[in-house]
Amino acid sequence: MPKITSSKQSAPKQRKIGPYSRPDRWAIHDGRRSEGKLLRQVREELTKHVGGSPSITQRLLIERTAWMVLHVSMLDSRALREGGFSEHATKEYLAWSNTIRRSLIALGMKGAATDDSAALSELLGAE
Repeated sequence: MPKITSSKQSAPKQRKIGPYSRPDRWAIHDGRRSEGKLLRQVREELTKHVGGSPSITQRLLIERTAWMVLHVSMLDSRALREGGFSEHATKEYLAWSNTIRRSLIALGMKGAATDDSAALSELLGAE
């Protein structure tokens, strides 16, 4: 007896992406999932922080930092879900967090100068 198939085929189920997912699984972010939204938000904020038009080295650092922030965010979720970290996971988490800190220092702790100083002097009545 021949097998009857439906003309409607469901989309394949996407696997959940976690902090230990293979890199090829991470590359599918299109910005609709919370992970993609976080990546986009961090990229935008760091780009704005460096003045809006980052150099190639700043762009690379921003991209790596955004991915590290996503990874640490996933580790945060995992720790909340599982009630904490193992000793190994704690060390790994601290290493990731420190790498983010160093990347942010490399991008500069003070944001790029903006035109807000002119607006502030107008508000204060300075000429």
